[in-house]
Amino acid sequence: MDGLFLPHCNFGTEYLCARLAKDLHIPVLLWGPLDERPEPNGVRLRDTQCGLFATGKVLRRFGVPFTYMTNCRLNDPVFARA
Repeated sequence: MDGLFLPHCNFGTEYLCARLAKDLHIPVLLWGPLDERPEPNGVRLRDTQCGLFATGKVLRRFGVPFTYMTNCRLNDPVFARA
């Protein structure tokens, strides 16, 4: 295995991601899609950015180096280059 790709679309898996990354001892890439606008009533379908921030924080606590790829859509050119 060359690396661990941790795609996010919400939060709640931070510690699982960090434990897995620490155990595997391989490069880690964090990524998440762009969040949509909140609904008119304020409801959000997901909170990708929060999940990425939380996972990055826990990875740092576990001493796991990682790379973050800018949030984008799967069909964006930046995703294809990564």
